[in-house]
Formats: sequence, C-alpha cells, structure tokens
Amino acid sequence: MKYCDLHLHSHYSGGDLSCEELVDRAAERNITAIALADHNTIYGVAEMIVAGKKKGVEIVPAVEIYTEYKGKGLHLLGYNFDLDHLKLNQVLDNLQAQHVDNVKKAFAKLKEYGFSIDYKSIQSLPTKYISVAAIIDVLCGPPENYKIVQKDCGKPDPDLFEIINKYFAKRSLSPIIHSSLLTPDAIKLVKEAGGVAILAHPGHRLTWEEDTIILELKEEGLVGIEAISSYHNWHQVEHYQYFAKKHGLVITGGSDFHSETRSRGNIINSMQDYMHIPYAIYENFKNIL
Repeated sequence: MKYCDLHLHSHYSGGDLSCEELVDRAAERNITAIALADHNTIYGVAEMIVAGKKKGVEIVPAVEIYTEYKGKGLHLLGYNFDLDHLKLNQVLDNLQAQHVDNVKKAFAKLKEYGFSIDYKSIQSLPTKYISVAAIIDVLCGPPENYKIVQKDCGKPDPDLFEIINKYFAKRSLSPIIHSSLLTPDAIKLVKEAGGVAILAHPGHRLTWEEDTIILELKEEGLVGIEAISSYHNWHQVEHYQYFAKKHGLVITGGSDFHSETRSRGNIINSMQDYMHIPYAIYENFKNIL
C-alpha cells in the first residue's frame, strides 16, 4: 500500500522537524506524496521539494492560512500555487509581521506578570511563523518560570492546552490572536496564485448544522474539504466525505502533524502511525491540481 499526507508542518511554523526529516519519515512509512502546509508561510516549500527529489517522495506546494468568516476562525489550505507569486508572498509577509507584533505584546505582558522572558529568546529558533507551542517552550524553560506555571495551573505537570488557556487564549493574561484574512479573500488570493483552495479540518471549526458555510465558500471558489483529518472522528470523516461527494467538492486528507506525542509510554506516539490516508485520495486530487 502507498499512502499520502497532504497536511504537514515543519519547524518553520510550530513543528518539531525540519523539511528533510519530514521527508525521511514519509519515505520510511511508504507515504509517497506529501504537502508542507506551514501556517501563513511558504518558506520551507522549496527546501521540501529538494528533499523530496532525493527520496523519491512527491511534494505538493501548500500553505495553511488563518482566515475568518462570519465570526468563525477557519483554516484555508492552498495547494499547487506559484511559489514566486508576488502578491501571495507580500500578503504572507504582512501576516507574519502582524503576528510578530502580537507576540511581542504578549511577551511584554508576561514579563510584567513576573516571568523571566524576552522576545530575543525566540529569535534564534528556525521558525518563520511563531507558534504558541514554541512560545510555551521558551516560557517554561527557566525553572523559576515553570514554578509560576505550575502554581497558576494548579498542578505539577500541566499539559499544553492548559497552559494555552491560562496565558494565551482570548480572555487570558496575554492573548495571542493570530493574524488572518477574510476567507473569501484568502480563496481569491490562492486562485490568483494559480492554486487550489481547500477548507482544512472543517469539523474542528464548524458543526454539521453549519455546512451551509462550506457551500457559501464554494460559491467564492472553494474547491474541496479536508474530510480525512486527525481532528475528525470517524462519524465526521464519513459525514464530510458524503457531503463533499453530494456537492461536487474534492476530498483531501492530512494528519496535520506538528510533533510526536510529548508524553512517553504511549502505544501510539506518531501521527503517521495513527493516520493512514490512501494514496487514492491524492490521485483523485491530482486530477484537480
């Protein structure tokens, strides 16, 4: 069996692994077509393509753009666009710059609160789009900081999401709001760059009663939905495949891999060991691309 994975993240946007390491993992697992879909950046795609050629893994240029539509934070995947498209690169650069400003403000609030933290501590990381996970690693590094985190969260070993909710969620001490585009504008941008727009993990952001939003976005140029996702349970995978076929939308699939499971002793530690996406998903998608 051959597999595909059309939604991966590298260390350029919150992932733990380099582009070369992601390609090596794919080759080891017989995943013969992959897409690097980093958040609001395409910095690593060219590097990924070079690594893919060495290992015989097909690489699809991709990006995951933070967007908003009718009060919903939706993630839009763009595929197979022109990497040198001027407007696309300018818009992504602007989103990154806005995000840096937001992160600097959050760091200032954390420092006021009593944490030993400085924005310079994150500048040495390879990331091009600073993830909340990367900020938490920096925040919890110094022992004196981690003692504050333990006290605030009320437990000796708080998990990632407990820390996010305590310090970085909307109504928290130092909220980090991701810079985003309106979803129709992002769809238009991907199309202008010669690419194909796909709605990422819809079940993570929408209820089934809100499927009409997907149809509205189809009118704006949305081509398909990521029906097979690590964010979806089986009933959601079944629902979104049926919905896509009924309404003429292409079906894609991706693990949304960022990192291995951080705690040890689990039976499953790797997202790719959990997600096995048939290569036929990519073959059908390739016809659209």
